[in-house]
Amino acid sequence: MIEYKRNIGLYVLLALLLAFFAFLGSGCSADPPATTAATMPATEASEAFLPTTSLIPSGESASAADSSAAPTETEAQSTETEVQTTESETQTTETTTLPPKTTTSAPPETTEAPRPPEILLLGDSDMELRDDELFLEPGFSAWDAQGNSLTQQVELEIDALPGAPHCYQYRYTVSDAAGLTAEAYRVIRWQDTHPPELILLGDAHMTLEYHQDFRDPGARATDVFDGDLSDKIQVEGSVDPHQTGRYTLTYSVTDARGNTASLSRTVVVKEAPPPTTAAPPETTAAQPATPPAPVGNRVVYLTFDDGPFIYTERLLNILARYNVKATFFITAFSPEHAYLIGRAASEGHTIGLHTASHRYNEIYQSEEAYFRDLSIIADLYRRHTGQEPWLIRFPGGSSNTVSREYNAGIMTRLTRAVQERGYRYMDWNVSSSDSATWMSPDTVFQNVIRGISGRDMSMVLMHDIKEHTVNAIESIIQWCQSNAYTLLPITYSTPDVHHNVQN
Repeated sequence: MIEYKRNIGLYVLLALLLAFFAFLGSGCSADPPATTAATMPATEASEAFLPTTSLIPSGESASAADSSAAPTETEAQSTETEVQTTESETQTTETTTLPPKTTTSAPPETTEAPRPPEILLLGDSDMELRDDELFLEPGFSAWDAQGNSLTQQVELEIDALPGAPHCYQYRYTVSDAAGLTAEAYRVIRWQDTHPPELILLGDAHMTLEYHQDFRDPGARATDVFDGDLSDKIQVEGSVDPHQTGRYTLTYSVTDARGNTASLSRTVVVKEAPPPTTAAPPETTAAQPATPPAPVGNRVVYLTFDDGPFIYTERLLNILARYNVKATFFITAFSPEHAYLIGRAASEGHTIGLHTASHRYNEIYQSEEAYFRDLSIIADLYRRHTGQEPWLIRFPGGSSNTVSREYNAGIMTRLTRAVQERGYRYMDWNVSSSDSATWMSPDTVFQNVIRGISGRDMSMVLMHDIKEHTVNAIESIIQWCQSNAYTLLPITYSTPDVHHNVQN
């Protein structure tokens, strides 16, 4: 770099000498020539002062001249480094003069509030059911904010909706470990589509002697939702015991939803007897009176529970062959055999109610549950017989204790309630013990005969859903008939057979 500066200084000195000699040669003119470097354009002046090869000192080669004329690569890089350093310092200076950047601090993070558990109801939240339809819980699921199941912890409360008859609100609640609670609701509406149950007290067909006083036995009415409606019964018609003829009394009652039930009673007043006249004296010897037909004082009532079923039709055929009438306490177990209810009634057998489901855990939950189930089988009875039911048998009998598991004291209340609604209930005093599937027809026969023997009145419990029982019936009938027992169906005049209530 020092060598490069020395060469430049030499070139400048030579240029000045040349200019001086030129000045002398021009005669020392006062005015400088127009082409001097001072007045030349900057580019031309620069070119004028550029050295030529003739000004190179002797003894130096052209390459040396080139080397001296241009900076070496190292020097050039050094120069560029200095320039870059200068630029960098300038940029640094500029950067330092910029205003300081300002930063906005982020707002503090907020803690999310804990989420309560959730309950999902399966099925509809608003359901409508027929009044003879049982409510079956569609189900539900519950979980906490972490997804842990709480279904087993859900509690259910049932409340009647005020001002909405036959409507109930099911309230589901659950709490998680943190004490947070969730609720869900389902509304059940029972449609009252069935008329009240109307039962005639006394016989539906009555006969009066001429001038005999008539007292109307009356009727009783109950409704699944409205309860006892006996005081709402309207009676149309009247009976004149002093006028021979046939009279009809019509009883009707209407519930709160406008459903009406009606029944009729027929009363016949006999003709007046002819006037009496003195009979002529007998001229022949008196004939002995015809002795009355012997009537056995030992009576057997064959009763069959839980049908109709696949064996019931064969049982009816056997009873018809021996002209024996029995009593059937029906259920709704086998809808395809329900037509046999009508056949049994038309052939003179008595039909009683045994509940539709026969499920202890449902019917003995409450009085309402029992009568709701009973109304289903009562409706089935009406459809197939055209008559009103009046006779029932409790599943397990009135003395059952299994009901205690579901409602303490319910049998004590039910035995009163069914009679208040006009029903008669019938237990038994002889059991065939035919429930076991392993039993043979001969075992059933022996159990029945052993129970009947020594009794004047036997109410025999059997089941027409058991094949071994149906197979034993013919032998039982033959034994009873050969031993002077009268086989009868249960009627209004049959004495009550009641167990001691245990709940």
